[in-house]
Order: sequence, then structure tokens, then C-alpha cells
Amino acid sequence: MATLQELTAAPLKVTVGGRDYFISPLTDKDKGALLIWLRNDYIAVARAAVKDEKEAIRTRVLSEASDRAAKLALFDGEGYSLIISKPGGIAYQLWLSLRHEHSAITLEEVEQIIQDPEAIEVCFEAIETVTLQSIKKKTHPRIQRRLKKLSKRKQRRSIRETFTGLWRRGTDGRSKQSQG
Repeated sequence: MATLQELTAAPLKVTVGGRDYFISPLTDKDKGALLIWLRNDYIAVARAAVKDEKEAIRTRVLSEASDRAAKLALFDGEGYSLIISKPGGIAYQLWLSLRHEHSAITLEEVEQIIQDPEAIEVCFEAIETVTLQSIKKKTHPRIQRRLKKLSKRKQRRSIRETFTGLWRRGTDGRSKQSQG
């Protein structure tokens, strides 16, 4: 049975550093902003990974990254694991959740809050709670089952590994070793 908090989408109260914060479920607008952040970050990581490469390789990798970023979704497993694997993603999602009840809070303040390992654990648990509430209400049961099956390894996978493999292959798709 659903709790009153789940039924009303009430914010979840957490105490960090002696201060109370209210973490609200993400609205559709918040989810859109988080998705834009995710896609921009994905492309930025690709751009940084190939900044010293030849133009042809950079073009190919950035094209692949753009295509892949366009297909990312927030709660498909991969998208969400990319967000929570980065302190910037956690901070941005937390800021989106906090700003409903704490309108004056800035992203920089949230980044300072999560510097404390205990604080990030408390906040992350609260974010997961309110995020999963909204997923349960709006996500198809098949996707809910898929989210539950995510392994720790997949959650910690780095975007950089993806692009390292791409730029090591030549522009014709063969590895650089086989071209020699």
C-alpha cells in the first residue's frame, strides 16, 4: 500500500549538517532539464576524450556521441546510471529537487553539501526514494523490472571507456593495430 507521502508527492525531509532540507520529487520540467544536462555532459566527455586526436577521428567520435546522446533516456537504466555515477549529476539532480522548497539555494551550495560523504549518502538515498516514487507512478512495469535488475558494474560504467574504444579504432572502423 502506498504511503501518504507517495500519494501526495510530498517532499522528503532530510537533515544534513544540522540543517533540514526538503527533497521534492522531480517535475516533468525538472526531468527535461536533467535529460538536457545528461546529454550535454555525455557529449562534453566525448569531446574531452578526443580533443588531441586527428580531425577525422574527432568528427567520427563526436558524431557517434551525438547519436548516442540523443537516444539516452533518464530512467532507462543507462541514463540514470550515468547521472548517479558523477558528482555533478548527483548535485544537479539534488539541486532540481531542493529548489522547489528552497528557492534561494544554488547549485554551488548543493555541490558543497555533497562534499561530505555522510551527506551525499543521506541525500542520495532521499533522491532515490523520491525518484523511484515518480518512476513507479509513470513508468511501464517492464521498465520498472529492468531498472531493478541493473548490476553494480553497469551503474559504475564510465562514458570514457566507451569513447576510448571508438577513437582507438580508425576512421574506417578497423583498429589502429590492424591498419599497421
